[in-house]
Amino acid sequence: MLLNKKPIEMIAGVFAALLLYPSKSFAAIGGPIFGACPLDDPSDPNGAEVLCVVNSVTTWALGIVGAVITLMIIIAGVRYITSAGNAAAAEGAKKTLVGAIIGLIIVVLSKVIIQLVINVMTTGSG
Repeated sequence: MLLNKKPIEMIAGVFAALLLYPSKSFAAIGGPIFGACPLDDPSDPNGAEVLCVVNSVTTWALGIVGAVITLMIIIAGVRYITSAGNAAAAEGAKKTLVGAIIGLIIVVLSKVIIQLVINVMTTGSG
């Protein structure tokens, strides 16, 4: 019965189901990882294809990390709700939540920095 499962098992099941679904949501990108990157283009002396691949890989990696952080926020919320007045469990859930939010801020800032570096390398200005 579904109600007898632990919250972590239920969350893991939902997360696993979501990992199987993204094929339709990424259909417009143009490919699995490298999308529309012009690989092996001899007319590209500036190395824009390398930057395109770096951008694609970092976008995928940050997306996966963002999904894990979202899962950690959900887990922290479930742990906080199910702490049932236990101060130690509630404090542990709060620490998990704070760590996940700090991780989310780092992920967002890293994407901004990566995009800034790619813009500087391709156009010469931020």
